[in-house]
Amino acid sequence: MVFKNLRSISTTAFIISAILFAAIAGLYIYNIILWSDYPDLGFSYRTATGLKVVGVVREHGLDAGLQVGD
Repeated sequence: MVFKNLRSISTTAFIISAILFAAIAGLYIYNIILWSDYPDLGFSYRTATGLKVVGVVREHGLDAGLQVGD
């Protein structure tokens, strides 16, 4: 009897874990899809210094005249 009860608890825990994993994976995929429509501003900040200093300049930023360190 104890093993049968333990098996049902284990199965239930596995199913709940699988559902949580699928839900989190679904949220990540949804977020990635939304990010594909996010505009590329042409730059990103350096976050290590805590200051808002341009650290990377991409094509759109170069066209606008941005430089690293702005």
